[in-house]
Amino acid sequence: MVKSCSIRGYTGCGESCCMQYCLLYCISRGLFGLPTSVMSRQPAFLGSKHIDYIVCLPFEKHRMSPYQIAELAILRLARYSEKLNVLMVLVVIYIFDILGQLPVESFSAIEITLRRVHKNDVFLGEVLLVS
Repeated sequence: MVKSCSIRGYTGCGESCCMQYCLLYCISRGLFGLPTSVMSRQPAFLGSKHIDYIVCLPFEKHRMSPYQIAELAILRLARYSEKLNVLMVLVVIYIFDILGQLPVESFSAIEITLRRVHKNDVFLGEVLLVS
C-alpha cells in the first residue's frame, strides 16, 4: 500500500525547497512526478498547472456529489487524451500548497478519478501524494 506524506513547517522555512528536491529525486529515479497546487502559483516555475485543471474537474461544483464531479471529470478526460495519458503514468503528485485548503468534495472527486484512471481500488489509485 502506498502511504502519502506531508512536509510541515512554518511560513518560509523551506517546505517548497524540500519538495523540489523530492521531485528532482523522483525524476532521477525514472518515476513520473507531477508538481501542482491548490491555491498558489508556486509550481508554475516547474511548468505545471492547478490540480483541478490537470484532473479536469468542473468549475461548477455547487450541489454536486463527489461521484458526480468525478464522473464529469472522467468524461472530460476522455476528450483530452494527453491529460488521460499523463494521469495513467502518474506515480507521485506533489502539491506545493496547504492541502487543507482543498475542499473535501474536490479531494474526494480527485481520489475517485485517479482510482478509475488507474483501474484499481487502492487509495488515489496507488499514486503517492506529497504535500
